[in-house]
Amino acid sequence: MIAERYLHKVYGGWLGKIIGVRHGAPIEGWSYEQIQDEFGDIKTYLKCVENFAADDDLNGPIFFLKSLIDYPSGSLTPREMGYHLLNYVPDGHGFFWWGGYGVSSEHTAYLNLKSRIDAPLSGSSNLNGKVVSQQIGGQIFSDVWGLVCPGHPSKAAQLAGMMSSVTHDGEAVYGGKFIAACVAAAFEAESVQEIIGEALSVIPSKSQYATMIRELMEFHSLNKDDWRSCFQLVQRNFGYDHYPGNCHVIPNAAIVVLSLLYSNGEFSKGINIGNMCGWDTDCNAGNIGMILGVFTGPEMIDEKWKTPIRDIVVCSSVVGSENIVDVPSLTNTTAYLGNRLMRGESTRCPQKLDFSKRVFDFELPGSLHGFRGRDNNNGKVKLVNTDEIVLSGKRALKVIYTDTGRSTEYQCFYKTYYSPEEFDDNRYEPGFSPLIVGGQTLKFHVFFPDFQGIEGTVSIYIKDYYSQSNYHSNAYSIKEGEWVEIIYTIPFLDSVCIEEIGVQCNLAQSPISNFYFYVDTVTIEGKPDYYLSFDKAVVENWSATQKEISQFTYLRGSWELEDGHLAGSFYNESAEIYTGDVYWKDYEFEVNFMPVNGYDHHILFRVQGAMKSYKAGFSRDHLVIYKKQNHALYTLKSIPYQWQPEEYVNLKVIVSKHQISVFLEGKKIVEIQDEERPYLSGMIGFGNDGASRTKYKDFRLKCF
Repeated sequence: MIAERYLHKVYGGWLGKIIGVRHGAPIEGWSYEQIQDEFGDIKTYLKCVENFAADDDLNGPIFFLKSLIDYPSGSLTPREMGYHLLNYVPDGHGFFWWGGYGVSSEHTAYLNLKSRIDAPLSGSSNLNGKVVSQQIGGQIFSDVWGLVCPGHPSKAAQLAGMMSSVTHDGEAVYGGKFIAACVAAAFEAESVQEIIGEALSVIPSKSQYATMIRELMEFHSLNKDDWRSCFQLVQRNFGYDHYPGNCHVIPNAAIVVLSLLYSNGEFSKGINIGNMCGWDTDCNAGNIGMILGVFTGPEMIDEKWKTPIRDIVVCSSVVGSENIVDVPSLTNTTAYLGNRLMRGESTRCPQKLDFSKRVFDFELPGSLHGFRGRDNNNGKVKLVNTDEIVLSGKRALKVIYTDTGRSTEYQCFYKTYYSPEEFDDNRYEPGFSPLIVGGQTLKFHVFFPDFQGIEGTVSIYIKDYYSQSNYHSNAYSIKEGEWVEIIYTIPFLDSVCIEEIGVQCNLAQSPISNFYFYVDTVTIEGKPDYYLSFDKAVVENWSATQKEISQFTYLRGSWELEDGHLAGSFYNESAEIYTGDVYWKDYEFEVNFMPVNGYDHHILFRVQGAMKSYKAGFSRDHLVIYKKQNHALYTLKSIPYQWQPEEYVNLKVIVSKHQISVFLEGKKIVEIQDEERPYLSGMIGFGNDGASRTKYKDFRLKCF
């Protein structure tokens, strides 16, 4: 398989997954009869939304895949995958369905893992019972492993089996293996029957799961055109009434298999049948969509499905800067990991990814990277991936404005931050850290065709979430017929949250006809210089019980804004809250804060998730530096220091490679070297422990 074909099929798989989940979400839990009465034959999305919020079906695959980044593939076991889950999943909110211990498989396994019950015991029937351990979650999160094992169903099944065993067991693990193997087989198979046949070989032949598949395949061989009759068979033999629990894997797996068989390999037909069958529609359509997206490739997915998702997916992990994901970049990362995992196979692209910067290159056919457009007269805007005019590579973005009337201002932009008001559905409560901050550099390349006869300027702009004000780079005169490179290094800014970046064209007069230009190779990179005073922050209410502090995601604890401060506390575990990027390396992090109650008050640095970080601050009558590594908390340094409650403290940490220096009130107090598996990059944050309460006034982060 050549590299380009592999990339395109991975892109098709991710598009198919996201489309399927979005398609099924509005009727999740509905019965076949309810759907028929309300909608009849389904042919397109059932609900139009501006932005589709986080969903557990997407959280799991996107973040579980990162285990191939965080751990060398040869060292991955269920135990490490359990640690990986704990590292990215917030405690009791977002990401999963938190239905309670003994009810929700994922919630049960999470509490087991947190209590140091390692995987695979954490998800086992021996501990949790067959009902909890054999629900659908082992299947819905597992398709991603097929994307990194193209043409190798058995390898995909091996990885899926390990990850699904963290939270599930038995038939649910077989479901994870089967779905992953389907995706892997879809890269090279010539029919859906071949996909199912290859995947069937990776699970025990006498399992209930395998028995169900064979029965459906036999029925289909005799009744190739009537999926509704096949669904009646599913209802009789494999319906919800046959299996205990809230959402058992077997009934929903039957819908996936049925939909694949009767799709005849057609993407739209497959996800529509899956939706019309009912039950766990977003999960089922998501699995169907990824399998058929790989099988057909992105070019066979109709634009009616692709256009509304904008090439963007939103997640709800504890790492806010990774909760806004553009699908082409996700595709490149997946292909890189697939190449590394299957080294020696002919999946040779891309060779290397630089996680320290973001690049939007529009190279995948149809890709938009989440960019949008607007003008100042509410005209129509269409964004198209094109090969008409390019700066480098094979493709670029064409931004077309029509019916603009007297418009003279045109923007093409990318959302780098979202608020709750921008979503129609927030069941899985995402939280965000801005993807760009002060001090970093933006670069756009823009081309204006030479026959439009326009005059004006073009500049880069950023938009502040708090004030809704725009900041602009220097303006460049529009030069028709040639590419213009625009560079903007964002200056130090006082307490802003950049929610949007873009390029803005200001024309001397309204164009006589339609107006368009091209964009290619947009980059975000450079050294952050980031300041926030918490009297500028706001509380974001995602639901009656879920709130976030703007620019932050939290692991656990009560976090609120109080008298212009960020205040946090919790009763029996560490309260932690984070912002920034896990790829920030060397920096100084300075904080003004006040211990209010209790004995444990910290600032966090080089945070790589909930299980990997450093923290410095006060513990009882000592100044301490801790290192958190999975369940362990190591004391790197502890010196006597008598601090006072209700008094402000200025604490600064400087990290450079292995070296950690701590300053109090401007004076260096501690300097150490961490030579044993040090964390060399990470976010920043705040935390306390032991029924403590801490108020944080402001902070500044400056990378060097």
